[in-house]
Parts: sequence; C-alpha cells; structure tokens
Amino acid sequence: MEDKLTLRITQTVSAYNYATLPEFFEWADSIGIEVDMNFVYDPDYLSPAVIPVKARELIHTNFRKLMGNDYKLGNLLSMFNNDDEQELKWEQFCRYNDLLDINDESDWRQTFSKLKGYVEDAGHTTVY
Repeated sequence: MEDKLTLRITQTVSAYNYATLPEFFEWADSIGIEVDMNFVYDPDYLSPAVIPVKARELIHTNFRKLMGNDYKLGNLLSMFNNDDEQELKWEQFCRYNDLLDINDESDWRQTFSKLKGYVEDAGHTTVY
C-alpha cells in the first residue's frame, strides 16, 4: 500500500499580500497544496481592513474574476467587504513601511506594486 502525503499551508493574510491572494491560491492548487488562512489583526495597521474601501472593492472585483465562486473567496469577502474606511490606519501602514524602507534600503511600493496600483486606481495615496 502506498502512503499519501498531504501538504497544507496556513497563509497569514495581511495588507501586504491581500491583493495577490488569487495568484497564491492558484499556485497552491496547481501543486495540490491545501490552504488555510489566518488573518492579521495585530498590529491593526497591517490588517487588510486598512486598505482603502474603494481599493478593496477593486481587489474584490479581481478576486471574483480570477476565483469565481471558490469557497476561499466567500471567506475573504465576508471579512473585508464593508465600507469601514480606516484612513488613519492606512496612513500608519504607509508611514510604518516608509520607516522600514529607510532601514533596509528598499521600497515597499515597488515590492507590493499590485497593492499600490489598486490604491492609486481607487484615488487614494500611498505617500504621507
């Protein structure tokens, strides 16, 4: 009898990776890895909930396009499909990452360019 190995990943969902989740799920599905999700709540300025509402709406439109009726989509939309604008927390997210960029000579806007694109397409800024 052949033993079967099942791989699972527990993905921690944050503002950083929220915009790219469909690609992650597609990759995991393509190699047979099951995915569970945890969500960042603390520090609160790293939660997906801080992404400006209109940007989240654009991200969710992309989720629907790429994922169809996947059960993971329902979980995400139920948690982050609201109109609770957290402008101060979004500003804190941007400033926090600017400080990290100074330390490690990087550019979070380039690293997370998809998030930046959604935010700017929604009429918000990533510069404070």
